[in-house]
Amino acid sequence: MPQSGKSRLILGVGIGIAVAGAVRQIAPAFRGLGRPLAKAAMKSTLTLLDRGRLQMAEFKESVEDLAAEARAELTAEARSQAAEESESAGEHYASKSVYQA
Repeated sequence: MPQSGKSRLILGVGIGIAVAGAVRQIAPAFRGLGRPLAKAAMKSTLTLLDRGRLQMAEFKESVEDLAAEARAELTAEARSQAAEESESAGEHYASKSVYQA
């Protein structure tokens, strides 16, 4: 059977009071742990962050190396193709020249 808004409110307040009482009894046992736990969590986070930065830097360097190699190969291919075209054009021009000896 669905509960009315008033009974839900009473139930919520009752649960809240029970939890507050339990926390009041348990809290002294954990009182000194807050700061050390927060510091440990922060140290772990910073360590993971530093590792992630290092891995990203290594990955970036690898990608840049691959890009540089690919550019060098493209440049070499373009130069050899230009040299071949230049030679074939020179031979073609020489065979058509009227000034042959």
